[in-house]
Amino acid sequence: MLRLEKVTGKNVWDILRLSVKDEQKSFVAANDISIIEAYTSITGNGYAYPFGIYDNDIAVGFLMIGYDTDDYWENPPEIAKNNYNIWRLMIDKNYQHKGYGKAALRPEKWTKKKLLLF
Repeated sequence: MLRLEKVTGKNVWDILRLSVKDEQKSFVAANDISIIEAYTSITGNGYAYPFGIYDNDIAVGFLMIGYDTDDYWENPPEIAKNNYNIWRLMIDKNYQHKGYGKAALRPEKWTKKKLLLF
């Protein structure tokens, strides 16, 4: 069963091992960079929520959701203010074309009860 799990000290290495194909690397930041961006957003009074995408106990991807804007975001688009934003979505090269990305973006995966956003 597909689930989203907050990135923590217990699963961060699973997430850091994920990667896309070489020819896809210019399309999405590496997960280590994304996790650093989440940290700097949080320290800049923003909200960033990095999640591992899991199929049962296997990490298959990474999703990062942002909320609102932070102190470091110059000229943010109006739509970002007071809204959730998809900052990153990546599926590991070994798990692409299996519907994981689409499934991770289904609204029921985003409920506050499941993700504990606030």
